[in-house]
Amino acid sequence: MVTDAVNEILREKYNIEVEFQISDSGSYNQTITLALSSGQQVDIMSTLFANYSNMVNQGYLMDLEEDGLFQTYGQGIQGVIDQKYIDACRVGGELYGITNTRDYAVGRGCISVGTEFLDAIGYEAPADAEEIIPITEEELEDIFARLHAQFPDLEVYRPADNDLVQQTLVDQIGGNNFGVLLGSSDELKVVNLFETDEYMNFCKRVYNWNQLGYISKDAAADTTNVIVLVKESVLMADE
Repeated sequence: MVTDAVNEILREKYNIEVEFQISDSGSYNQTITLALSSGQQVDIMSTLFANYSNMVNQGYLMDLEEDGLFQTYGQGIQGVIDQKYIDACRVGGELYGITNTRDYAVGRGCISVGTEFLDAIGYEAPADAEEIIPITEEELEDIFARLHAQFPDLEVYRPADNDLVQQTLVDQIGGNNFGVLLGSSDELKVVNLFETDEYMNFCKRVYNWNQLGYISKDAAADTTNVIVLVKESVLMADE
């Protein structure tokens, strides 16, 4: 339905059509790498679950400013995305991609809970609520407790790879947690995240959820992607 709607607009305006290739996040990196290495034509892709720098080094991405491509056709993008975010995508001074800004809209520590579960515990969203509802940590704890009480046989929450980044205000300037800038500090000091209070508080929070039975006892050994668990209604909340 989305493809048809997009192509209806594109045919009228530009006389072209697009074909979307869909892949789940767990296998996306392997899928896109295989497609590119085998010579498939991929015009536009996301590097969210792939390694942007590696793809640049392997020659899979083109310089968007070559022959004035971005300057000519990307003016709408430049009017929406701040220049500093565009420049953050440069590798060796060249621009090979444009950042998406969804994380700046969502914010940190966004927890998704199925509406069927929220309805079952009698959760009432504010009257002016939009898709993203800001809540306090105490409110989240209350929701988790009610979910666990209502559905004791289901898993409330499963830690995932990006949880640490989502639940701590850090800038992974080096690409890992051993050298970060803390969003809670005005100092431009690079620190090891694992030595900070932010990391300690994160560990205490997840440990407490585990002690309360919100996390499956098999979580450490189960490699099933959290998105799959949510689709199967085995997991009620994910980050």
